Amino acid sequence: MKKKQMNSIMDLAAEAGVSYATVSRVLNGRGRVSEEAKKSVLDAARKHQFRPRMQARRTSIAVVFNLSLSMQSDYFAFIFTAVMRHLALYDVAIELFSMNSIQTLASQMPDGIIAMPWDERSRQIVEELSHPSARVLINNTGIRGFSSVASDHYQGGVLAAEHLIAHGHSVCGLIVYNAATWGNSERIRGFRETLERAGHKLESRLICDIDGSTLVDAAIRMKEATGVFVANEGSGAEFCMTARSLGISIPDNLSVIAMEAPGVTKFTAPPLTAVVQPIDAVAEKAVNLVMAQIAERDAGEPQTLLIANTLIERASIKHIGR
Repeated sequence: MKKKQMNSIMDLAAEAGVSYATVSRVLNGRGRVSEEAKKSVLDAARKHQFRPRMQARRTSIAVVFNLSLSMQSDYFAFIFTAVMRHLALYDVAIELFSMNSIQTLASQMPDGIIAMPWDERSRQIVEELSHPSARVLINNTGIRGFSSVASDHYQGGVLAAEHLIAHGHSVCGLIVYNAATWGNSERIRGFRETLERAGHKLESRLICDIDGSTLVDAAIRMKEATGVFVANEGSGAEFCMTARSLGISIPDNLSVIAMEAPGVTKFTAPPLTAVVQPIDAVAEKAVNLVMAQIAERDAGEPQTLLIANTLIERASIKHIGR
C-alpha cells in the first residue's frame, strides 16, 4: 500500500498523537519536548515521508555552511556562491543551516547534504545524522559516511615549492593560519616533502602559524629566507604590506607565493604569483555527486575526490642565479 503523503504539520500531529505545538517544537528544535514525543513525531514523519508544503514535490538539499565566515573569507564566499550556482541547475529546494539553525538539521530530513562544518560541534552534528545517505563534504575529510570533494592541498604545496626551487630558492618559509586543519597540514606536508626531495629543508622556525602570532612576527622570521609561501587565502597582500613596512623589498629581498585571492592578488604591488584553487570545479563535482547519490538511492562507499590546483606566475618571484 502506498504511504500517505503528509504535507501539513496538522496531519503529522494527528498521526503522532501529539499537539501541533509539539510538532512545531520538534521540527524547529526549540523548546522542551520529551524524548518519547520527539521520537513519535520523527518516526511518523519518516514513515509517511513528511515534507513541509513548499518542499513536498521537490528534492531538498541541506547546505551546511558557516554563513558568517562566508562573509568574512574570500574562499568561503566564493565556494558558497559556486555551490548555490550549481544547485540552481537542478529543480531542488535548498535549505541553509548555519550556527543558529544546525541543531534542527536532523528533524528536517533532507534528501541530500552538502556540508562544510566549521568546528567540532558542527562536525559531530552532521556525523551523527542517520538520514540521508546522500552526503558530501567540501574541503574537509574524516566524517563517517560522507564523501569528500576538495582542492588537492598537498599538490598546492608541491606547486609552490617547485616554483621556488626552480627559481633558485633553497631557504624557504611558510606562513599559514591554523596549521592543524586538514587542508593546511596537507599544504605544509606537500611543501616540506618537495623541498626535501630537492635536498633542502623546511626549518621549523620558518613555519609561522599566524593563528598564534602576527604577520609582523612572520615577516621578521622570514628575513632568514629568500622565498616564502603564504599558504592561506587572503593573507598574501597583507603580508606584503607588512614586509614592506619592515624594509623588506619584494621580490628583491624576499620572493612570495600566495594562495590566490580573486580580485586582490593580481592587483598587489608587485602582483603576486599564486596557487589557484579550483573553486568552481569543487562546487560542481560536490553538487553532481550528491545528486547522483540521491538518484541511485544508494551512496555506496564514501569516496574522496581531490582536484588539482594551478599556479599563476606574476612579478613577486626573483630568480636567484647559481
